[in-house]
Amino acid sequence: MPISALRKRYQEALNDFFHKDEEKALYEVSNLGKELVLEKLGPDVLLEIHSLCLKRIVEKLDPVTISRMVVNANEVLLNGIMAYAMNYYSFMELIENEKQKLEVVRGELQQKAAKLEEANEKLHEMDRLKSLFIATMSHELRTPLNSIIGFSRILMDEWAGPLSGEQKENLGIILTSGKHLLGLINDIIDISKIEAGKIERKLEKFDVADVIGEGVVALANEAHRKNLELRVEAEHITMHTDRKRLLQSILNLLSNAVKFTEEGSVTISARRAGLRVVELAIADTGIGIPRQYHASLFTPFFSIESPLRSKSQGAGLGLYLTKRLITNILEGELQFESQPGKGSVFTLRIPRKPKRTEAIAFLESERLWEPS
Repeated sequence: MPISALRKRYQEALNDFFHKDEEKALYEVSNLGKELVLEKLGPDVLLEIHSLCLKRIVEKLDPVTISRMVVNANEVLLNGIMAYAMNYYSFMELIENEKQKLEVVRGELQQKAAKLEEANEKLHEMDRLKSLFIATMSHELRTPLNSIIGFSRILMDEWAGPLSGEQKENLGIILTSGKHLLGLINDIIDISKIEAGKIERKLEKFDVADVIGEGVVALANEAHRKNLELRVEAEHITMHTDRKRLLQSILNLLSNAVKFTEEGSVTISARRAGLRVVELAIADTGIGIPRQYHASLFTPFFSIESPLRSKSQGAGLGLYLTKRLITNILEGELQFESQPGKGSVFTLRIPRKPKRTEAIAFLESERLWEPS
C-alpha cells in the first residue's frame, strides 16, 4: 500500500480519536500496525506518519492545547506500535516455522533424488548388460545356424546324392526356418548395438537408384509368387552415407509391403527434397494399418492382429529396427500414412550426407563421382 494511503488513514484515525471516537481510532491504528508488518515496512514509517499528521492538527493551536493533544495522540501511536510489535514477532515465528518445514522437505527431496539417481544408474547398467548379453548370445547362435543353412543348401543341390520330393520339401522348410531365425538374430544384434551405442557407421558414395534396384531384386521372387507388380520410380541421386544400413531399411520396408499386400502393387520411389535431402517412399495397395495401431507401430515386439499376420512369421522387430537405423545411423526421419483396405505409404527423408562428419561442401564432393 502507498505511504500516502497509510498517511490518509492515520490522519482520519487521529481525527476520530480527538472527536471522541477513541475505540474506532485505536482499532484502525492497530490494523495499520499489522499492515506495516505485511508490507515489510519498519515502525519508523509509523513514527514519521504520526509526526506529519499531528503537525497538521496542532500547527494552529495554542501551546497548552498542543501539549494535551500530543499526550493523547501518543496513546494512539503506542497502540499502533504495540500492534506492529506483536504482529512482527508472530510473523517472524511463522516464517521460521515455514523455513524449518521447507528444510525438512528439501532434505527429503534430496534423499529421493539421490535414490532416483542411483536407481537410474542401475537401470542403465542393467540395460547395457542386457544388450551385451543379447549380442554375445546372438553371435553364439549365428555360427551353428549358418552351418545348418549351408548344409541344407548343399543337400538341396543334391551334392550328396539325389533326393525325393518329400526330402526336398522338408529341407526347404529347414532352410526357410533357418533363414528366418538368422534374420531375427541379426535384427536383435543390430538393436542391441544401437541401444548400447556400439554400432558403427561406414560412409561411402553410391547412387540411390542402385540401392533401390538391389532391394527390388531381393523381393522380386516373393512379389512374383503373389502376382504383385513391383514398380520403381527412382531418380539417380548421389549419396554419401551408410549404404548397408540404407539397403537394410529399404529391404525391411519393402518386405513388409509385399508381405501385407495380397493384390495390386508395391511402388518404391526416390526424389530430391531440396539440395541435401533424399526422399524415398514405399507405397503399397495392401491391407493398411488401423488408426488405433499408429502410435505403437514402431515399438519393439508390436504386431497387428490381421488374417495376413497369422500367415507370416515375424517378431515385431523390423519396423522398430528400421526406425532406429534411419534416425540413429542415417540421421533421417521415417513417417507413414495408412488407411485400412487402401494401403500404406512409408516415407524416408535422409540427408545425402550426414551432418556428423567432416564439413565438406557437398556440391564440390559430388563432382568427384557420378553414376554412369
